[in-house]
Amino acid sequence: MRALRGRPGARTWEVGRIDTPVPGPGELLVRVRAAGVNRADLLALGGGYPVPHADDDGSFTAGMELAGEVVAAGPGITGAPGRGPGDRVFASARPRSPSTPSSTPAAPCPSRPG
Repeated sequence: MRALRGRPGARTWEVGRIDTPVPGPGELLVRVRAAGVNRADLLALGGGYPVPHADDDGSFTAGMELAGEVVAAGPGITGAPGRGPGDRVFASARPRSPSTPSSTPAAPCPSRPG
């Protein structure tokens, strides 16, 4: 899947490819329709903010705020209202990829109205 990738100190973004995440226990896989790059992403790109989810080489995927539709749910989510395939949600998530599927904890992922 496509992802907006950065490397501390690089000061430029790259659109790259990463593996599609598999939702773990308590997580949702969301097809991202809108995502936000925030100040932490910009600071990390400039090398001024630690990225706890960075790869071994320091590269990371930007975009923590997202809105989209649930594609799949991990164990423990089955039957939860607003958390099934096709349900529209928004979240502040562990960054994986803006504009393509992202795995995110289900608890802070409220249903999007309408």
